[in-house]
Amino acid sequence: MRSYRQTLQKSWIKTAISPATLARKLKFPASASVNAMLEKLVTEPATIDFNSDVVTGGLSGLGGRVTLTLNSDNTYKVHFHMWNTSKATGYDYSVRAIFTASNGMMFVSMHSGHVGAEDVIGSAAEDDYEETGIHPLLYENWPDILGGSMYETHEYSASGGPLGELEDLAKEIAIIYTGGLAAGAVGSALGMTMALTKEAGKVFGGLGESVAVIGGVVVFNIGIAAGASVTEALFLATVAGIAAGAVTDLALVQQRPIYADEYNFANAMASGGSNYPSGNPGNNSVFMGQLPPMDKLRITNLCSPDKGRAFTIRGVDGLTYLNMGAAHDHLLDEAGNQPYAKKGQLLVHELVHAMQIDHGNTWGVICSGIVNQTKNYFVDDVYKFGDAGPDWHSSYFNNESRAALVDHWFGGESKDDGKPMDPASPYYKYITQNVRTGDMGTVDI
Repeated sequence: MRSYRQTLQKSWIKTAISPATLARKLKFPASASVNAMLEKLVTEPATIDFNSDVVTGGLSGLGGRVTLTLNSDNTYKVHFHMWNTSKATGYDYSVRAIFTASNGMMFVSMHSGHVGAEDVIGSAAEDDYEETGIHPLLYENWPDILGGSMYETHEYSASGGPLGELEDLAKEIAIIYTGGLAAGAVGSALGMTMALTKEAGKVFGGLGESVAVIGGVVVFNIGIAAGASVTEALFLATVAGIAAGAVTDLALVQQRPIYADEYNFANAMASGGSNYPSGNPGNNSVFMGQLPPMDKLRITNLCSPDKGRAFTIRGVDGLTYLNMGAAHDHLLDEAGNQPYAKKGQLLVHELVHAMQIDHGNTWGVICSGIVNQTKNYFVDDVYKFGDAGPDWHSSYFNNESRAALVDHWFGGESKDDGKPMDPASPYYKYITQNVRTGDMGTVDI
């Protein structure tokens, strides 16, 4: 029989974790046996390589190869090797390697350069570029990295010709989302696109504003902190009712401040709170004054590009955007849509994420939330929060299950007697001890 601790230490995981956490990392059901998980774990390498040839076709002499090495310790190496066999002309080029993990998260490597014409004795002109670095999301997404694929795209022109950058990249990513780039391309990704190399980071960072429409895609610029550094990232979205890649104008994006009645519904400590008529002044609203200031919250009609889901994220302007899709203009309607059937329930759920962003580690909250939602699409379990009892900070919870716990307690759906905002519910302790103290939890996946 395999030693549990020794197998973990010899694997890409490297550290001691509980069987429940291991099951979540490997996407096993909670009932899976430890032996079955260890059998799977020993087959998973700590390093994986991806290769793609650059083929231009026609009369062009330009060609090349991209090699990407990803490691479970968060390190990576990408090598671009380009050559030109044309004696007539040199080329300027831009090559993009778009790696898509099986959970839909994307990592982009870019390199632009020049190769001259082949010399008179037939020696091809060449250009080599290699970059190494660290990205903090490789380890957390390693099983999905192992199931990922790399797609190479490029553009080139005779020396001195213009080359596109961000617009072409946005179009290419939209094609991957819709499954049209290659057989087996991921078409159900959430929209998180990370810059891996320095050039990709420079292009991402050049966006400037928090929200823009590029290549038919709505793009959020969310440069986010990872320790002492900032990693450039884009989050791609679409307007409710419009396919990814088909948004023609920024005017289609509707955004507004959160309204006072919406804010008070969730946050008021007196009149205006969702539970004010109950006569319990200590339980007038879900958040009881803990929400970020009103002027820091924006409501939009955007949604994720896969299944039209709401998401909450902070832009580079410091505002937190609650992207509510088609529900953006009727957040307090009496009737809602499953799984948020109660008045204001979707708003409460997304405001938990706004609290996580405001009170927690921005990098971990945003990215773990996106990863968790992506995993929900594939395994449909990250919103499940189980019985009351475990510590709010334990790996028993993730950011989505915390938000689900709060919105279910609010709606009277948290495995108790069905009473909304019930102070007798066993889940009420998480509301009073954590949510209403600004303790939103930071431990995730």
